[in-house]
Amino acid sequence: PPPFFFGAATAAYQIEGFREAGGRQPSVWDAFDTDNMSPAMPARKPNGEPNVHKNESGKIADRDYANFPQTTELLQHYGFDAYRMSLSWTRILSRPTVNEAGIQHYVEVLQGLKAAGLLVAVTMWHWDTPLVVEEWAQLTQCAETNQYTRDTTGSAWLCPAIADLFAEYAQVVTSRLDHYVDHWITLNEPLTVVGVGYAPPAKHAPGRCADRSLCWAGNDTIEPYYAAKNMMRAHAKAYRAYDGGSPMGFAANADWFEPVSGCAADHHAAANAIVWQIGLFWDLLATGDWAPEIAKAVPHPRLPSLSAEDKVLLRGAHGSVYYQNMYTSHYAWAPPSFGTDNSAGTGSINHVTGHVIGPVAPGSGWLRFTPTGLPKLQRWIAARYAALDLKIVVTENGWGGQYPTEQDAINDMQRCQYYRQYIGNMSKYVPEDGTYENGPLILSKQKPTILGYFAWSLLDNYEWNDGYSQRFGITHVEFCGARNDRTCMQKRTPKMSGSWFAEVLK
Repeated sequence: PPPFFFGAATAAYQIEGFREAGGRQPSVWDAFDTDNMSPAMPARKPNGEPNVHKNESGKIADRDYANFPQTTELLQHYGFDAYRMSLSWTRILSRPTVNEAGIQHYVEVLQGLKAAGLLVAVTMWHWDTPLVVEEWAQLTQCAETNQYTRDTTGSAWLCPAIADLFAEYAQVVTSRLDHYVDHWITLNEPLTVVGVGYAPPAKHAPGRCADRSLCWAGNDTIEPYYAAKNMMRAHAKAYRAYDGGSPMGFAANADWFEPVSGCAADHHAAANAIVWQIGLFWDLLATGDWAPEIAKAVPHPRLPSLSAEDKVLLRGAHGSVYYQNMYTSHYAWAPPSFGTDNSAGTGSINHVTGHVIGPVAPGSGWLRFTPTGLPKLQRWIAARYAALDLKIVVTENGWGGQYPTEQDAINDMQRCQYYRQYIGNMSKYVPEDGTYENGPLILSKQKPTILGYFAWSLLDNYEWNDGYSQRFGITHVEFCGARNDRTCMQKRTPKMSGSWFAEVLK
């Protein structure tokens, strides 16, 4: 019911294309997916494999840099009243100057969205760190971790200076665009970059890990935690400097973890798995310190120390809104020997009962249909951070996969069922009495306030290391393969799931 809003989401690098237009400079993803762009960021792994499926890139994507009026029309066609988009850092700021052409482009986009009566959520950073910052960090060997490892390379999110660089960028965009924006999201899914950008399989930029068959540099026993620290410092500096009236936060991704049994050890394992996804970041903002479970399990220097200044900066650097990205769930159990930091074994099959946690998306290795996981995770968040009284906006939730034909992709009945069940369970799910009340996996008895929901995604798009092989959109986009040039207009066709939203939102 009102004022609840429904919308759809996209991200700049995944849809814009036109990488050289309007004064835009390269991001780390330009180099990560394109050969010979930068010696600091090869597009292939040491074993010769390309970083991205079939050597595909975001060079063309959905051509939304030019086609953005069609995007606004689609949002209206489906009946959405909100849109989540991201800005390209490198379209806007090339230190020390602001790129006015980039600012003007986003002014035009945002003016069109507001003229259509849409609520707008804007993400400042959706993984596309400026390549020049990564190159500078490597050249100057800027990495807080180097004093503890033999690795002498630097990287943007390992460098403490990144927090001030990001805050500078955030100040530019909020000062110029704030009157168009209803929700500001500083960072999108820091966990993803920490987990697969600074650790194996290193399938996302900057592609760092200790395995020299997969990564040219890096040490994943230590770097993920330092990257997490600097990401939250960057968020906090941007948050502290903002003096506008819109809510501001970061989009935290996490899966639900279901214990394989009722025993306390398995419940502890499930709780730990969630803490390592959410608490790794949110506890820093809630308390100014690392989550106690993490501090206990990960000794210094692997877990970075926090100065008194860091703690003051971090604690309370949040508003009243929790921005939630959630797609799927897993089983969790206490392994015989704790070989992982989070002391949890996880997987899609319950080894006690043999049950599979849910049907798998076509051609996906990770996405399973688990609709009760979304409200369970929301109630876990409400319980963990009860003192903060957080309201929730679902900033990403969706179903993707590989489809053999265009008609298979358009007739996406599974996606319709996914949205119907996930959205429905947000309002209808009630935990069974006693199931999660007494152990470490505590869920709030009170349903948290959900302000809105963004489907991922409005459009089929460039899905990072999967290239164009995975389609998450409620709108089919004709990717043109060998004809992927400026003459290819990439026809957009509503899918069955788009029509489902249009019918539901009438």
